Amino acid sequence: MLFLERQMVKVVLMCEKEYYYYGNSEFMTGLGVIYTEFTGQRASRQINVLNGHSYASSCLQDYVPEVGFLLYDGRKDELDLSDSIKISQEEFERIWAQAVASGQNDT
Repeated sequence: MLFLERQMVKVVLMCEKEYYYYGNSEFMTGLGVIYTEFTGQRASRQINVLNGHSYASSCLQDYVPEVGFLLYDGRKDELDLSDSIKISQEEFERIWAQAVASGQNDT
């Protein structure tokens, strides 16, 4: 039964549109940049850039003291994205790969 539930969730997520945004953000210890991938209304991956360090996350529990929690846990429609810039999936994937390769977020 658990396997079927996982497959159903996977199918639902695959049908939802993905959105990619870039914008400035205030972190625990300063100003930085945030890149977010939304699947439907939920953030599915996020890259937080602060003081030249990139922190990639796809898990709500990821936490770094200088940044805070690494993945937004609310809904996209609850955010004011008017100052954010829509970016392409390709740009997000490039930045994601760089952040993961840097290994900054080994928590």
